[in-house]
Amino acid sequence: MTPREQILTQYSIANDHRRNFLTQFIALARKKALVLIRDPKAFFMDFFFPLILIFSGLWLSTQKLVSDDLPRRSVTVYDFP
Repeated sequence: MTPREQILTQYSIANDHRRNFLTQFIALARKKALVLIRDPKAFFMDFFFPLILIFSGLWLSTQKLVSDDLPRRSVTVYDFP
């Protein structure tokens, strides 16, 4: 075995590299930036589309969907077989 092969067989990513939240977050942010540069539509679908859904849901939750003029129905267990 050559000296380089010996070094490569002794190498372990688990022992030689520290993994924590910050390094993982930076790697994911870098990956997102690369995807954004390559495909702007993917950025729209990953970022703006969920924001549109969230804000439309918030807006919908402020709207009154059922009128107070409708008669109330009492629901009891005796109505069902």
